[in-house]
Amino acid sequence: MIAPAIEMAAGVVLVVLALRDVFDTVVVPGESRGALRVARRLLVVAVPIWKWARRGKSAVSTSFAPAILLGSFLIWMGLLLLGFGLVAHALGDWFSPSPDFQQALFIVGSALCTVGLSGIEAQGPARWVLILAGFSGLLVLTMAVTYLLEVQEGISRRDSGILKLTTAAGEPPSALGLLERYADLDSPEEIRRILYGGRDWCASVLQSHASRFTSGQRR
Repeated sequence: MIAPAIEMAAGVVLVVLALRDVFDTVVVPGESRGALRVARRLLVVAVPIWKWARRGKSAVSTSFAPAILLGSFLIWMGLLLLGFGLVAHALGDWFSPSPDFQQALFIVGSALCTVGLSGIEAQGPARWVLILAGFSGLLVLTMAVTYLLEVQEGISRRDSGILKLTTAAGEPPSALGLLERYADLDSPEEIRRILYGGRDWCASVLQSHASRFTSGQRR
């Protein structure tokens, strides 16, 4: 009885930590305050490897941030799989037939992916474990899509501001070039409008990069 209880407790703790980390990273603006901080730790590990692999090229490519996001969500799903797998294995007597740990992982994995291909009947509390696993998997996948859309929206606003500045101030953009261009056009009010717009754009970029740190890892 002691071993299944320890196994269940470990699984519950792992599931709670993983879901808390997903919530802190995706929903709560700013740096994650969870115990795992998967995305931050993955970033610390991946940056040196990425730079070494791309030696002689640009340090950060357009695919780096999406790779970090994808890796983070895969790790979260793996942690949920392991956590719910431990809980399901601890409740083995409530399954028919009773699964070993590998079968428990398959049962939970099919529930996380909302596929349901296990072919093993669950009873009592085991049913609730599979329901929670399916709900958690759907929740994480939904949050992943939402997070990607939010990051893409922030990047789109940033790139739009860069293109506007390049169009107005030349390539590369310079304050002198901006002043000369609109002085020739005799449009001082247009310069005022551009400066106010640039201030708002800088605030928007700063806010999006602070609340969604992966935005700052895109070129």
